[in-house]
Amino acid sequence: YAAKDVIYLEPIYQNLKLRLEQAGTYDHVLQEGALAVAKRQQEKPLDEFYLDVKNAWRLQPRELEVLRQLAAWRQSEAQRRDLAVNFVVKEMNMFTIAKAQPQDMNQLRKLSGMLPQEIRHHGNTILAIVSDALAVDEQKLPKKLVRLVDFNGYKHVYKQLRDQIELAAVEF
Repeated sequence: YAAKDVIYLEPIYQNLKLRLEQAGTYDHVLQEGALAVAKRQQEKPLDEFYLDVKNAWRLQPRELEVLRQLAAWRQSEAQRRDLAVNFVVKEMNMFTIAKAQPQDMNQLRKLSGMLPQEIRHHGNTILAIVSDALAVDEQKLPKKLVRLVDFNGYKHVYKQLRDQIELAAVEF
């Protein structure tokens, strides 16, 4: 399987490299790639992983606390087992758990999208995390998240930036 990657990807790479060099953008692509790698290698505190969960902005502070604890646990479990995080618990399922806050295994099983293996392997842990999150003092809960698009003037500044990028692209 991996050998086929080399067989097919090497010619594609050579072709793309040549085209990028001809366009004078090969170094830019390498720089962007290096930035992406550096970003992935940055150490982030476990209690901040919930901020990357899609639609977290929709959750209320108590729900965010459940999500915060679930995301921290999922990240450490994935690192411990050397797995991708979605092989531990799917991101959307964490959101669903945070919203529903199940108190027992039956409630957990009824949640839409929960995989049997997630419940079998991690059901008790998930319920313990929910219980712990529900016990957190009100003053220690995360604040409701604000989406970037909800900031005053965002759309105007975004449009100006997009127009400048399009202008620069045409000039390039």
